[in-house]
Amino acid sequence: MKKLIRIFSYAWPYKGRMAIMLGCMLSATLISLIPVAISADFINVLAPGEVASVSKLPQHLGGAYLDRIIATGDTWLMIEVLIAVMVAVALLRTGLSLLQAWLFGKVGA
Repeated sequence: MKKLIRIFSYAWPYKGRMAIMLGCMLSATLISLIPVAISADFINVLAPGEVASVSKLPQHLGGAYLDRIIATGDTWLMIEVLIAVMVAVALLRTGLSLLQAWLFGKVGA
């Protein structure tokens, strides 16, 4: 137990950076789920015999926008939105991962 306390005493001055690193990891993980949710919505709409539904995303995360796209039934628009969201999520996740790696390097040094 004494060794663990000693290790935490070394890390204590960097608690802010470590909190940001943890936030980056959690944010990147949660952001990775957005394309899955959108894909599920569009697959439900495009599946044969299915009735057009509404998006399961919350309104503040773009659910209202997806509801309007689903209502149009425009397949190409759905594909374009899905691709745009996947690219945006990949860029955002990469940025968060780079920030996390940079902070990890600063704390580790």
